[in-house]
Amino acid sequence: MPLTQCRECQKEISADAKSCPHCGAPFPARREWRGSGFEWKSKQTFYGYPLVHIAFGRDAQNRIRVAKGVIAIGQFGIGLITIA
Repeated sequence: MPLTQCRECQKEISADAKSCPHCGAPFPARREWRGSGFEWKSKQTFYGYPLVHIAFGRDAQNRIRVAKGVIAIGQFGIGLITIA
């Protein structure tokens, strides 16, 4: 019987198991989606808005990332200078 490793607890289990007998994780364990894309903000702010904010893609709730800053770069941007 071939053995494989559980992705949650890293213990060996049989390849035909429906769930891990050690931790109870369903097999194969799937990671939850945490969003995709890129986001970066400068530490320096101007009236609460970052000087530079770059945002692309979607967040964990599947919402579009919006760049909000003095210089905003991304798919959608709100700011004084916007590159979208």
